[in-house]
Amino acid sequence: MHTIRRIVSIAAAGVLLAGCSASEPPDLTGAYQLSEAFETEASERDDALGVLSSRVTNTSSANDNSSVEIDFPSDVLLSEVQAACFGGGEVQISLTVREGSSWSGGETEPTSLACTGNSAPLTLRADLAGINAVMFSGRLVSGDGAVASLALFGDATD
Repeated sequence: MHTIRRIVSIAAAGVLLAGCSASEPPDLTGAYQLSEAFETEASERDDALGVLSSRVTNTSSANDNSSVEIDFPSDVLLSEVQAACFGGGEVQISLTVREGSSWSGGETEPTSLACTGNSAPLTLRADLAGINAVMFSGRLVSGDGAVASLALFGDATD
């Protein structure tokens, strides 16, 4: 009888430990709400050009990218980019711009950002004039899912 109790106790302890080691899934509903607040605040600036956001998930592919594009009705001067991530984990963000009909990358170094809700500037290689579209890509580095957001600032050049 002691042997059966000991086996049941060990099995129950194993189930409890397994339940404790599993991480909670990210609250993506809350992450979207925080992202919307970030976007609303950014949109209120006089030099706001646009905001973008994307859900970034943890999939079986290490190269999973989530890309979002914004097209401008006329050429712009892109002078500042603020990034934020919500939901936990860490995301790597990169930026690509289109001038005329040509896309070019390397406008920023890929930037790792903790998904804590704090915004951080992406360092542009220079103010970018004559830009008619921006695309950003987010790749989840750690965690189970997040929402990455970008706010673009500058002026119309036309």
